[in-house]
Amino acid sequence: MSEDIKNSADTKFGWQSHYDRMNRWRERALEFADADLNHRSDDAVDFFLAYCLWAHSLREWLLETKTVPKEHLDRLLANQTAWNMCRDMANRSRHYNLRKKPTDKFWQLAREIDINSIMSGGSSKQTWYVNFDGESYSVSETVNQISEMWRSILSELRQTTSSDENSQTQ
Repeated sequence: MSEDIKNSADTKFGWQSHYDRMNRWRERALEFADADLNHRSDDAVDFFLAYCLWAHSLREWLLETKTVPKEHLDRLLANQTAWNMCRDMANRSRHYNLRKKPTDKFWQLAREIDINSIMSGGSSKQTWYVNFDGESYSVSETVNQISEMWRSILSELRQTTSSDENSQTQ
């Protein structure tokens, strides 16, 4: 990595900076995944897709910083439902049409509102969910599965993230 890139605030700590930003997008996505109806729907969609984009591009950061060989990382990601979801969601949000062997080209993101609860004076929550490869997942569940996948892979690679270091010192 050239010195010009290394000294930039966004790359100074390599893939760890990217991982930390990804986790901040995770928190935003989770905040809006099961939110009050007063929250803007487009924020829920935007934060979820932004999280998927950041989580998907962590692979590239690990490769570009020469943290792990491509073949090894791809073996760890192979056949992971969370990776397939993350990849297809990130790629469709960037390219619209998935052409390179997606798992589910036509996945859907939608929300559910409990009208009966609202009518009876109860909760006015909206819950976002994803239909992917014949299964339905809440957005919270999807985000947490992707996050856990990366935590597990980084642990297997014996990498320490600054987030992990911070939680150990507190």
